[in-house]
Amino acid sequence: MDKKEQFWNNLIESCKEFEKSLSPTYKKQTGSYYTAFQMALPMTADLIEQFRRKYGKDELCNKIFLEPCGGSGNFIFAYLYNISDIGFSKSEIKRIIQNIYYCDSNRKASDFYKQHFSEFCKFFFDITLDDEYFSSHIGGSLLFDVTNKNPSYISLNDVFPNLEKADIIITNPPYKNFKAETKHYESMEDYEHDSEIYSKIRTLSQTHLEYSTDGIINLYKLFTEEILKNYTDKNSFINLLIPSSILSDKSCVDLRKHILKSYKVVSIKIIPEGADIVDAQQSLCAVLIDKSASTNKISIFKDFYHFPKDNSDISLSDIKQFSDDWNIFSLNKDDFSKLKALKSFPKVKDLPYIKNLRGELDITANKNSIVSEQTEYKLLRGRNIGYYRLNDEEIKEYVSPDFVEKTAKKEFIKSKRIICQQIVNKNKIRRVSFAPIAENFVLANSCNFIALDNDSPITLNFLLAIFNSPLINWYFKLSSSNNHINNYEIDEFPIPANSKHIKEIDSLVSEYLEKNDEKLVDKINGLVTESFFLEQAYIKNDIKLEEAIKNGREKKEYLLANHKVLNHTTFKLSDLDIEMIKDVPQGGNWKDIPADVVKKSKRLERIVKNGGRTTLYGRIDYSKPAYTITTFFNRPGNGTYVHPHFNRVVSVREAARIQSFPDDYYFYGNKTELLKQVGNAVPPLLAYQIALKIIEVSKCTKTIDLFCGAGGLTCGFKLAGMKSLLATDIMEAACATLAINSPEIPVLCGDITNSNIKNQIIEIAKNGNAEIICGGPPCQGFSMAGFRANDDPRNQLFRHFVDIVKDVSPKIVVFENVEGLLSYEHGNTYKEILTLFSELGYNCLGRLLNTSDYGVPQKRKRVILICIRKNLPFSPAEFFPLPTTESNNSKTTAFQAISDLEDIPCGDEVSYKNEKESDFVKTLQGKIPYSIFINSLAKKNIKQPSLFDF
Repeated sequence: MDKKEQFWNNLIESCKEFEKSLSPTYKKQTGSYYTAFQMALPMTADLIEQFRRKYGKDELCNKIFLEPCGGSGNFIFAYLYNISDIGFSKSEIKRIIQNIYYCDSNRKASDFYKQHFSEFCKFFFDITLDDEYFSSHIGGSLLFDVTNKNPSYISLNDVFPNLEKADIIITNPPYKNFKAETKHYESMEDYEHDSEIYSKIRTLSQTHLEYSTDGIINLYKLFTEEILKNYTDKNSFINLLIPSSILSDKSCVDLRKHILKSYKVVSIKIIPEGADIVDAQQSLCAVLIDKSASTNKISIFKDFYHFPKDNSDISLSDIKQFSDDWNIFSLNKDDFSKLKALKSFPKVKDLPYIKNLRGELDITANKNSIVSEQTEYKLLRGRNIGYYRLNDEEIKEYVSPDFVEKTAKKEFIKSKRIICQQIVNKNKIRRVSFAPIAENFVLANSCNFIALDNDSPITLNFLLAIFNSPLINWYFKLSSSNNHINNYEIDEFPIPANSKHIKEIDSLVSEYLEKNDEKLVDKINGLVTESFFLEQAYIKNDIKLEEAIKNGREKKEYLLANHKVLNHTTFKLSDLDIEMIKDVPQGGNWKDIPADVVKKSKRLERIVKNGGRTTLYGRIDYSKPAYTITTFFNRPGNGTYVHPHFNRVVSVREAARIQSFPDDYYFYGNKTELLKQVGNAVPPLLAYQIALKIIEVSKCTKTIDLFCGAGGLTCGFKLAGMKSLLATDIMEAACATLAINSPEIPVLCGDITNSNIKNQIIEIAKNGNAEIICGGPPCQGFSMAGFRANDDPRNQLFRHFVDIVKDVSPKIVVFENVEGLLSYEHGNTYKEILTLFSELGYNCLGRLLNTSDYGVPQKRKRVILICIRKNLPFSPAEFFPLPTTESNNSKTTAFQAISDLEDIPCGDEVSYKNEKESDFVKTLQGKIPYSIFINSLAKKNIKQPSLFDF
């Protein structure tokens, strides 16, 4: 470790120790939450990069940097640390330092900053700072001093008389609500003290600020507006670390609109609640703003560290279109389609026959009306309400008849209603849960209720189904940022009031309330989905799909007839990408990229500084199997995808070779779709060997292939002699690919969670006497509790996979998933999956298989779970093929997979040259049978793969 790095590490530790020394009481009183360097460094780097793109490097020397909520100075240290690597002269660095200003209300913090900033400048730049510098560059409180009993508005000019505006601000404003509640105080004296201060601050805020004073006033919102309006000019750059509630909270509407209408929001990076890098119990976001431009499209990153796979873009027009409150959503294309469909329906507030109100009894104001002796009116509180029914807790509180007679909501007490809690923890998977109640229940103000006029064209049961559906829960959670379910939010719920399924849904809900059969909930949710016409977003247009299949088959036949290489197309790289990879040798990675090139990429700099996976920016080693082909093999920085000899990533055909697809397997779709199809596939050569064992042991051959993708598993099973009764997936291009290559297999393109699709699958499986069901649904959200509560969108696909297995009862289930399944939730998810299949009547065995042990030229680990119906005379262990390779020396290499394509340029219509074909390639081209190739591999001293038995 060099001296610079050692100094930097010592500074980080000193800042941590200082922050720990602050009393929790003071931090709570002032709303002080300090920023870790893990966030300060990338936030300053992002801003500097945006600034340099617009104004160039040299302009940084002339720009004023202000940290208005300085704390220990982490953002200033991070700013200069990033600048130190750009290449400024000492005189330029002096100008930059002269332009840095710091403020904080805590004198201890400013003293700490002064000492360590002086040491930092001396060590890093050999620049000595005197007391005169600090007296003119360090200030106290800005905006309001919340510790002062008589707070006043403090402007930037009050603190720095000679400073007009700042050009750059990067800060984490304090988070402090100005609302005093007696339950948070030990004495009335303290409560009254704070109440007085907060009242004065609210009055001052409403006098000096315009957009941030709605609802409960919070210091972070006040600072955000103050920074944008009064601390910066029209060309400034700002990066704010603030609560994610800014994106959707009702109280932030005016501030959010002002920002979006007035400035350019460049990017938003999300830090989820509970993240290790932040000392806060809520989700945060880094909002990068360029005041010199206007918002058109915002890049939103669900991962703070800027991984491209987590990026989604949202346009200002989408924001306006999808929310009256200009909520900022991070949605993919399919979710936007879903949201657009929901937004096309009338809302609760648009339908005059729906009454949406809060409970009639205020627990505090009407406490004398709550009695313990039994009356005809039971009192319901929010905690009594569950999903579709009241909780089992015995109700022991009653309401006096006098209250009922006097309340303006008497008519509703005398009628049937559906009700929900008014407060539900925002982290709960199911936020919206309604239950029906009969007449003569009185609702506390912790409840909301829905009632219908007598002439309503819809029924309460129908509304109960709508409001309890996963769709409405998803819709609500998009904009909810607190623990409340307010009536104004329920007013926004879409209602398919003209649905043709109203009577059927009403009947099913009645049946479910009587029988409590969970299967009925799936049917109800399926009909709700159809009522919203959402099947149109998922069940692809058959005519369009058939046209794609027809065109694809014609293209494939033409290419094969003319001896062309299928899908030998690659992906264009930037000049910087090429510069980064040109010095990387076979088997090398980012560690081989020259330092002068590293400086050109902030991401590379972070990887070099903090370390990163050794597969990043990797070049394939011809002498070994390749690393895992993923859905991101179009970029060198995403893994080891660089061709062994050429400065490009592998082509789609080369990636398909590494995945062991036959050479005549044609992939249909655009480049993004091709990446997903090839990267997500099960290698057919591994699937082939699993299928051989199944046939050998059980003689079973009839399969239903769920989540089939482009057909890797289906292809391997077919090569072994299996017959697929049906293959299904939601991705249209993948379904087209499978249908093009296997015209004999019926392909159903649609969403398995849609009741029509699901019922078709079950019907085909039963009519065809399916013996095997296989597939790999995602399981990230799975838990036994979550499974039994069917509203977690992450486990919905797994739920429906299991439901189909339960209904069809095949002899064998083949379940494929990623290696991470074994460690997810400390292995509990995997164990629960095994338990669940066991409860369905299956003996289960899982093994972690490395595809390179089975002749595939790729180090790809996958969990294969095989379940055998318990009434069959077989053990799951009998169905696993033995590895076919003895050691690294006998594994199929990247050279054997793709070297014969070296002399063929990438393109749509390039021809084979029939040179240097390995036995592996001859197998993929049908010149050598798969069985002979497998038998030709070494088989000495074979060890069983890792077991994960139930």
